[in-house]
Amino acid sequence: MLRELHDRVTGYTAHLQADLDRVQTMITNVHDLSESNEPAQVHGLLLALNQRLLDDKWVQVPRQYGLADIYMLAMNRFMEFAKSDAYTILMSEDSEELTLRVKGLETPVTFRFVLGTQGGAYLVEQRTGEQVAFWLPEQRQLLFNSEALTNLLVVDLREKEASTAIRKIAAMLLVFGRYMDQTLGYSVDYNILETADSYIYQLIPSYVPDRLLDRLFVHSAHSGYYLKRTANGAAMVVKNNIEVRILQMQGIWHLQVVDGHDAASWLDTLVEFDFLASWYLEMRDYIEVASNPKVFKLEHQGVKAQPLEATVAMVEVLQPQQ
Repeated sequence: MLRELHDRVTGYTAHLQADLDRVQTMITNVHDLSESNEPAQVHGLLLALNQRLLDDKWVQVPRQYGLADIYMLAMNRFMEFAKSDAYTILMSEDSEELTLRVKGLETPVTFRFVLGTQGGAYLVEQRTGEQVAFWLPEQRQLLFNSEALTNLLVVDLREKEASTAIRKIAAMLLVFGRYMDQTLGYSVDYNILETADSYIYQLIPSYVPDRLLDRLFVHSAHSGYYLKRTANGAAMVVKNNIEVRILQMQGIWHLQVVDGHDAASWLDTLVEFDFLASWYLEMRDYIEVASNPKVFKLEHQGVKAQPLEATVAMVEVLQPQQ
């Protein structure tokens, strides 16, 4: 055989074998991702699959899970570990595309992952296009988008679904965040989903008009709940002994929700109480709970929310209206 032909055939078979080896590695990793019961191993497999897509020239795999669907596979495994049954996974007959659908709603609420341009993936609600979260496994980061969650759960769904059904979506996302935080050591920006009583919701840096509290007085006038001025803002107690606080600390306004059980978030109150939602939506240009503007395309520019202990809050203990 001519030397040139021999070298070409040798190179050809080497390329085929290298691609076949990569295909076999991908098959093994996807199989193990679906079978492993070790969270750390599942996370490692997500990272491995994230680093290598099957875009080989010599061996083609027409039907395969894309990287966005690998993210959904991994999320499903972590939610299984967290024992969440709030959703189902929809599968296409014609492809390997995976979609998450939340159970128990009349309005279809479905999520898919969309890859970021610089790594990571956005969790996007398909009907509205809202980017509710960003997942960056390489840096063990998970960030929620308060603006998108408000648009989806408060603006879009509040008049279509019962509050208990809407809160299932928030609870599902919170379960995912808590699991990644507590089991895999993730840094999670919960912002509007956070339920800890000690959490202070940081708002977008903005001029806050003097009418902020006056407008809340107006919105709450026919609610049966009464807003009371305090030393550094105002507060009211609503149903289930949930206390809502509007605090001014060092010249900056914050929100706080206290129920004594670390069970209620600011988003929960917006979904449950129409007058609070109306006030927040009216004033959101000034008091939007902040998300990371470097990650999300926000209508309102903000900074990443950080939890602060409410050591300077001076709010009187109020009693709910009977």
